[in-house]
Amino acid sequence: MSFLIFERFLATVNNAGQKIMTTKLGAKHAIATYGPDLAHHEMHEGNVFSYAERSTMASGADEYLIFTAPAATQKTAHFGVVVTGTGEFYYDLLVNTTDAVGALKTTVINRNFVSSNTPNGKVYAVAALTGGALVESSSSGSGSKSGGSVGSPFELNLRNSEQLTLHVHSGAASNEVTKTFIWYESDEAF
Repeated sequence: MSFLIFERFLATVNNAGQKIMTTKLGAKHAIATYGPDLAHHEMHEGNVFSYAERSTMASGADEYLIFTAPAATQKTAHFGVVVTGTGEFYYDLLVNTTDAVGALKTTVINRNFVSSNTPNGKVYAVAALTGGALVESSSSGSGSKSGGSVGSPFELNLRNSEQLTLHVHSGAASNEVTKTFIWYESDEAF
């Protein structure tokens, strides 16, 4: 591995000569602009947010949440979801649903507790699901005797103002289900 400095950037290059990370050298501190450290950098900048809610779902019940990415004049959202349950459930994550957004969820948390930044992305409740293209789907548990946790295997880089709808279906009675959205907002659009 080697490091190359050009202009005000530091490039990290592996032994095969492939650039694996570029760091912008700023007056305050180095800012990771490419590579695996971007999410970590955004955490320190106060740009990582989460929303979580827990509910008791009946067997056969459905619940829905919508995440709306920041508008074009704002930052890009890099998004992930985790769903846990005490019994059987599945979730679908869809894009381009025609649902009207419902009540705004105001308990979004900045994961840097010393930051006063507020998110541009929004989370809404919605009563039902109409249409949409499936982005990912996962399931956990079998009946009411086992539960589990499943989530996005990869981060989703959303277009500005794009809406993702999370649909959770319970396959067990008295299923304690937690739905968590986590995202960071960055000037970088990959």
